[in-house]
Amino acid sequence: MTLFELSFNAYATFNAAMEVFNAAIESLFATLNSFIDKKDTFHALKKISNAEKKIFIALFEVFNAAMKASYAAYEVSNTLWEAINAIIKAFNVAVKVFNASLEVFR
Repeated sequence: MTLFELSFNAYATFNAAMEVFNAAIESLFATLNSFIDKKDTFHALKKISNAEKKIFIALFEVFNAAMKASYAAYEVSNTLWEAINAIIKAFNVAVKVFNASLEVFR
């Protein structure tokens, strides 16, 4: 597998993790909105049952795990892109050296 393929796969993993993250955050807010009485938020929050709190906490844990996976995939992708950029820069230096050596022989 090439460096470019590894980077692309890491980026795809990052995107998949972001999709899970987005789904988790949407569920989190939908759940929270279903718990909250628009007229009296504080009073409504006191009415949340333990089961509802556990659901909310579980959704938040999914959100947190997705965020961590997303960040890890981003770091891998970013590191691989940095490696690709370093290779391109080294190639550019090699081309400059080659061109300079051609100038010597002219």
